[in-house]
This record gives sequence, structure tokens and C-alpha cells, in this order.
Amino acid sequence: MGSFKNAFDMCFDEHEAALMSLKSDLMDSIVDEIKSKELTQVEAAELMGVTQPRVSNLCTGRISRFSFDLLYVMNSKILKEQDNATQ
Repeated sequence: MGSFKNAFDMCFDEHEAALMSLKSDLMDSIVDEIKSKELTQVEAAELMGVTQPRVSNLCTGRISRFSFDLLYVMNSKILKEQDNATQ
């Protein structure tokens, strides 16, 4: 049995493992921003243009419920809000 960079490498082909790893990193980034800003799920949902249940899915790590594209947009929106707050 070979060595793996992360758990995704064990379960998916190389391309899918890389995508899952990127999605995981984006999810972590978004959740970290929500926590650092001390936002409620409702507030975070409003900032990112999604519903509160979507934020709940995000915070509980339900990675399969999100496309890379949606996570990218959500991350961009929550980071943009941070940039606006510091200006």
C-alpha cells in the first residue's frame, strides 16, 4: 500500500482527490472567516447569498453538497466583506 497526501487520495482518482482537497480547503477558509467575524449562520448566509441551511451544511463539513464553483464564490464574497469592513 502506497503513501497518501490526504484521505481523499485513498478514495478517489488523482483528479477527484485534488478537487476534493481544494473544496475542503475552501470550506475551511469560509468556516474560519465565519468564526473570526463571529457571524451567525443567518448573517453569514446573507453575506454569501445563500440560505442558512447551506451554511449549516458547510459548517458540518458536508462537502458533497457543494460544487467547487459555489464554494469559490462563497469564499470570495465573505472575503470581500472583510475587505469592505477594513476600508
